[in-house]
Amino acid sequence: MSVGAALKPPMVKSVLAQRILSEEQVIRLMYHCGLRVSEVCELTWGDCIERQEVGQLNIWGKGDKIRQVLVSQSMWDELMSLLPEEHDPHSPVFQSRTGQGELDSRQIERIVSEAAQRAGIKGNASPHWLRHAHASHSLDRGLLTSAKGSQV
Repeated sequence: MSVGAALKPPMVKSVLAQRILSEEQVIRLMYHCGLRVSEVCELTWGDCIERQEVGQLNIWGKGDKIRQVLVSQSMWDELMSLLPEEHDPHSPVFQSRTGQGELDSRQIERIVSEAAQRAGIKGNASPHWLRHAHASHSLDRGLLTSAKGSQV
């Protein structure tokens, strides 16, 4: 018999709803960073690192390769406003509505598709579409460089 069996832990106020990113925030971060849907699903609070004027996300990509993605101060501030006071660095940034784990790729695909429909965007908008839009817009602004350091 367990001596602790008769004890009941105090109720903890649930603040899960305050920590769930809105559909707009998920879409904005995906576009802002050019992330793959799987990278968004797997992002944990431990992957979010504060730097002097920006934030850094350590992204685990294809082939178990890691890359660092810098996010603007405004995006970082928005992301950090959702960080619970007490958090596990291994807990997902993008939690399911039940709080029982990360969003899965199908949920994110649905979020993007429905948001695009509401915005009147024709065609099949998807997380991958956001990734390509990010890359195209970065190229247009001269922000992407090749592996050798020259602008693409």
